[in-house]
Amino acid sequence: MQHQFLRTFLSILAESDNTLWDLDALARKTGYSKYHLCRAFQAATQEPLQTYLRRLRLARGAEALRRGKRVLDVAIECGYQSQEAFHRAFTNMFGVTPRAFQVGNRHPSLLLKRAWKETLMPPEPLPVRDEQRDGFSLFGMGGTFSYEQLPQIEALWQRFNRRVSITAGSFGVTLESQTDHHSFRYYASVKEASSETRKVLTKIEVPRQNYKVFRYQGEASSLMAAFNYIWGVWLSEQRKIKVSGIDFEYYPPGYDPLSGESWLDIYIPVLAR
Repeated sequence: MQHQFLRTFLSILAESDNTLWDLDALARKTGYSKYHLCRAFQAATQEPLQTYLRRLRLARGAEALRRGKRVLDVAIECGYQSQEAFHRAFTNMFGVTPRAFQVGNRHPSLLLKRAWKETLMPPEPLPVRDEQRDGFSLFGMGGTFSYEQLPQIEALWQRFNRRVSITAGSFGVTLESQTDHHSFRYYASVKEASSETRKVLTKIEVPRQNYKVFRYQGEASSLMAAFNYIWGVWLSEQRKIKVSGIDFEYYPPGYDPLSGESWLDIYIPVLAR
């Protein structure tokens, strides 16, 4: 079932004849930041927004092909520099060449009928509280990830745990990408590290912020359901707050990712609209 955010966003796309969507404009229409919009869409559909916009753009190109437009003209309308580039993108996305589609009998709308994966949600809404925290410093290991690379974060934590001694809890910090709103920066981090270890870690300054804090209890393998709930449902229903700042997970000392009794807190920085 589509919740309100997804219904609203898809209606915005449906009302636009343009195929070269501007992420800034889409964010303004939804009332979200570009970063929030990308994360909310990923949480609601399990498909990166960039991938869906490319799929929708090519499907609309297919509609133009079926109306008899030349492949080259459609390629240019869809933002491709050449007919060859459009041919590769169309074929990779739909498994049929533009020309073969044009003379075939598949309806263009069928190209968008690929079902989104079922979005996993926690069995019950997560408890949430308000909290204000002063700024603090962290030392972390990480980098830039696309939403297709989410499984790599588990491997990052494994490398981090082998390298860093964790005695007072740890933090998983998410920051906006400095170059691409369809990706993000993520760091496994701690507050304290030896001077030698700090040489190979990145220092992260978390400013004083107000947070909505969600308590998750359960195995780490189901943690994504908590993020889906927060970004895909809860935040989309809160029209009076805006996500702004650095968000992070806090893992207490002794956290066991395999235990259903373990808990962690997810900190979402917010401002009043």
